[in-house]
Amino acid sequence: MTLATVDSLLKGLGCNMMAKSPKDLFPEECLSELSLYVLQDPKALVLLVGAMMTHIQILHPEFLLKTMKNRKCDSNVIGALLLKMRDRRFGKVIDFCHQQNFKSETPSKILTLALKIGQVGADPEFGSFGIEISQLDKVDQKKIANVEHFLRGNLFVRNRLLFGCNWRADIISTIELGVNNPTAVKNRLHCSYETAHRVFNEYRLVANAI
Repeated sequence: MTLATVDSLLKGLGCNMMAKSPKDLFPEECLSELSLYVLQDPKALVLLVGAMMTHIQILHPEFLLKTMKNRKCDSNVIGALLLKMRDRRFGKVIDFCHQQNFKSETPSKILTLALKIGQVGADPEFGSFGIEISQLDKVDQKKIANVEHFLRGNLFVRNRLLFGCNWRADIISTIELGVNNPTAVKNRLHCSYETAHRVFNEYRLVANAI
């Protein structure tokens, strides 16, 4: 994964990066992509934790679970990150992560050095998923966008702030990205056809009335 791609994915989760957010990836999809990489990039991991701590309210638990079932990811990394958030909405996702028995890559030596020389203890959340790394540094909050800045240029965040963290917001985002029928919406989001059909028709009704 290139640095430009990492920066873009981090931007898609609320970090202050020079790169642009991926226009076609929801935050949960950015998280899934990053989960396979951050054990090799300590700076990216610290930024990811900081972004999630700040913007956990814009993540959609059901969509994250669907994403993990349909997209390659490191369920141990995601589970550990969610444990750090202490957000009860993600209980089912954390349980799913524990059930996967995924074998994560060996963490970067930089992530384990402080632990091995006795400077700090082990990170408890990552430890609960079988990943032994040093306790993480706190992120510089200047590197995390505030909500107002985050929603600029991020369609997914804007619609979730308008409609809530739910399928309606995500279906509307998908329609606004050019998906033009309920079946295609269902296939893109892995939601139920009934929900996709209902929201699609309601959106079209309002759009035609304006």
